[in-house]
Formats: sequence, C-alpha cells, structure tokens
Amino acid sequence: MRQTLEQWLDYIGGLHPITWDLTLDRVSEVAQRLGVVKPARQVVLVAGTNGKGSCCEALADLATSAGGSFGVT
Repeated sequence: MRQTLEQWLDYIGGLHPITWDLTLDRVSEVAQRLGVVKPARQVVLVAGTNGKGSCCEALADLATSAGGSFGVT
C-alpha cells in the first residue's frame, strides 16, 4: 500500500508519543540520585588563544590573597 508523505509522517510521529523532559531539573535529579557532589559556587572560565596561563596565574594570586582557594585544570 502506497502512503502519502503526510500519512507516513503521522505514522512515524505516533510511534513514540512520549515527550521527553530535557530540562535542567531532570539533570539535577539524575545528579542527586548518583550522589554527584555539587561543583564550586564560583567558577571562572578562561578561554582564548593567548594569555590563558598568565591570566590563570593572576587569578590564583588574587584568590589566594583574598583567602580563597583556586584550582586550575
């Protein structure tokens, strides 16, 4: 039996009528169930072509002098 494109799309669309929850709430629930430790409250991302090492070193000095901690990965 030959179907039109519209009929075929309706058929395919009806195979899995479940909608997926792709929000961050779902990710948070999975992390909680796995016992994942929450990351640090303050994160600084340094990106670019040049100067990342110098910038990270300066940020580490600032954080340390303010009594904070600093990690570079």
